[in-house]
Amino acid sequence: MNSSQQETLDGDSKQFIAPDLQRVETPRDLVDSTAELLRVRLRSLAMFLLCVLGISLILSVNLGRTHFWAHRIGAPLAFAVVLTTWVVLRVRSGWSVAGLHKCEFAILGSAAIAGLVVPLCLVPHAADAGNQFRSLAVIHANFAAWSILILTYGSFIPNTAKRAATILIPIACLPLLVNLWLRSQSEAVADALTYRESWLSAPLPFVATFAAVFVARTVSQLRRNVFAARQLGQYTLKRKIATGGMGDVYEAEHMLLKRRCALKMIRTDRQTSPNAISQFEREVKAAAELTHWNTIDIFDYGFTEDGRFYYVMALLNGLNLEDLVTQFGPLEPGRAINFLCQACNALDEAHSNGLIHRDLKPANLFAGPRGGVWDHLTLLDFGLVKGEIAAASHDSERSGLAGTPLYMSPEQVTGKHELNARADIYALGAVGYFLLSGKPPFEDSDLLRTMMAHVRDKVKPLRECVPELPRELTDIIERCLQKNPADRFQDVRELRSALAHCESVNDWNSDRAEQWWRRAGWC
Repeated sequence: MNSSQQETLDGDSKQFIAPDLQRVETPRDLVDSTAELLRVRLRSLAMFLLCVLGISLILSVNLGRTHFWAHRIGAPLAFAVVLTTWVVLRVRSGWSVAGLHKCEFAILGSAAIAGLVVPLCLVPHAADAGNQFRSLAVIHANFAAWSILILTYGSFIPNTAKRAATILIPIACLPLLVNLWLRSQSEAVADALTYRESWLSAPLPFVATFAAVFVARTVSQLRRNVFAARQLGQYTLKRKIATGGMGDVYEAEHMLLKRRCALKMIRTDRQTSPNAISQFEREVKAAAELTHWNTIDIFDYGFTEDGRFYYVMALLNGLNLEDLVTQFGPLEPGRAINFLCQACNALDEAHSNGLIHRDLKPANLFAGPRGGVWDHLTLLDFGLVKGEIAAASHDSERSGLAGTPLYMSPEQVTGKHELNARADIYALGAVGYFLLSGKPPFEDSDLLRTMMAHVRDKVKPLRECVPELPRELTDIIERCLQKNPADRFQDVRELRSALAHCESVNDWNSDRAEQWWRRAGWC
C-alpha cells in the first residue's frame, strides 16, 4: 500500500463496518497486563537494589565519623524502605497501576538516597586521607552506577517515553549536583575535583537517559503492537502504515488464509456512549449489504481487549483521486467520466439500500489496477453513512455536522433538511469539478467561509477554469452543483446516464489506462 492509500484509509471519520459477526469477548485489558508486568519488574528491581545497598552498608562500616548521619542513618533507611517494598510486592497481588507507581517512587527514592550516601561518605573520606586516586575512582564509579541504574530502569520498567524522561532527567542531574555540593563543603574534595579527569564521566548519566528513553519508547510501542496482535486473534499485524484522526492503520495478514489486508483500529479516546456503539453495530449490518465491486471489501470486525473497534478491509494498490490529481494534474474528460460513472455504480447500490454516504471526496475514491481492470475505482469510508437505520438512533453524537467542507452540500451545511441521495450527487459534482480543474468549487483558508460559500455563492463556471472542456460535460457537473436539490439530478442513475451519453466517454479505454499505470510505475 502506498502513501496515498494510507492517507485515504485515515479519513477524518469512522470508516467501514463489517459483517454481522459475533463480538470478540473481552478478557483482562492492556492496563491489567501492564500492572502485572510492572509488579514483577519492580520486585526484581527491588531485589537488585537490596544487593547493592547491602554491599554499600558493608563497605561503609569502616568509614569512621565522616558524614555520620549519611552513612549511619541514610543507607540503612534506604535498605529498609526497599526491603519493605519488596516484601509488600511479593505478598500482595492485584495492584493497580497507581499503587505500583507509588512503590516505584519508593524504590527510586531509596536508590537516590543510596546514590547520595556513597559519594557523601567515600569521597570526603578518601580526600581527607590524601588519597586522590581513590577519590577519583569513587567519583567515576558513582557516575557509572547512576548510568547503570538509569539504563536498567528505562529498559526494565514498562513506561512511556514521556514518563521515563520526566523521571530520569532529574535523576541524571543528581550525581553532578552532589559533586558540585561536595566541592563547596571540603577543601580536600575541592582539590580532588580540580582535576579535569574527575569530570570525564559526568556526561554518562545523560547519555544513559537518552538511551533509556529511546528504549522505553521502543519497548512500549512493541508491547502495544504485540498486545494488539495477540488480542486480534486470527490477524497478525505486520507494520503500521498510517495514523489518522480516528485511529491507526496496519498492514495485517490472516494467520490461516495468509491473506494480506488492511486493519484499522479506532482510538479509545474516540469511543462514545453505549448508544453510539449500538449505532455502530447497526451500521455494520447495513454496510454488510453493500456488495458492489466498486465498494471496498470488508472482511471482518471486532473489539480489542481494551475495547477498541477494529475492522479489516481489502489492501488496495494505487492512488486516491486527490493524490492522483495533485501529483499528475487534472484528468482528461474521458477518464474523469469513467471514474464518476463507477462512483455512481457504487452509490446506486448504497442509495437503494437507504444509505447516504455524506462524505464523498476525492480522498475517499481510490483508483488502481484491480482484478484485471486498470482504472478500477473503489468507494471508501462509509463511516458517515446515514439512512433508515441511522435515523433510528437518537444519539446526539451522530446528529451533528459531519462531512468535508470542500465537498459538502448546502443542505448538509445548514442542516435544515433531511439528507437524501441528492446530497451525494452534489458532492460527486464537486469531486468532478476537482478532477477536471484541479481544485474544488470553493476554497478558502477559513472552513466556515468555505461551507457558507456552498450555500450562497455561485460556482465559477468550469469552462472559465479549463476552456477546452466539452460543454455537455461541464453542464452536467454544474447541474450537480445547484444549490436547490430539486434542480440537480434526482438520482445517480440519471447522472450516470447523462455521463454515459457524453461524446468524451469513448476517449478513455482500458488500453490507455494500462499504459498510464505502467508509465506511472505502478505495475
